[in-house]
Amino acid sequence: MAIEKDDSLVALLGRMDLESRGWFIQDHWQADRCAIGLASASRSGNLVYVSTFGMPEGMFFCQCEVIDPESPSGFRVVVEREQLPFAQLVEIIAQHLN
Repeated sequence: MAIEKDDSLVALLGRMDLESRGWFIQDHWQADRCAIGLASASRSGNLVYVSTFGMPEGMFFCQCEVIDPESPSGFRVVVEREQLPFAQLVEIIAQHLN
């Protein structure tokens, strides 16, 4: 996978097996090397922002977002968690995107 992101995100994406889960990268934060967006065709209005910035090694921050035309960004945060280990991160993402 050739993406220009921090090694912590590249390693995370390698562990996630996005294709088999039906998830894909929908990155609204290309300039932020420590953050990435994930989405799913099955729930096209949902987006998950994942960041490693300021997190201890092996821990992640995530925001689960839904489309909200009233919001200036076009999205509304419905779940926000930090210092998540890999298994909990994947569980939260799966609940939001599947």
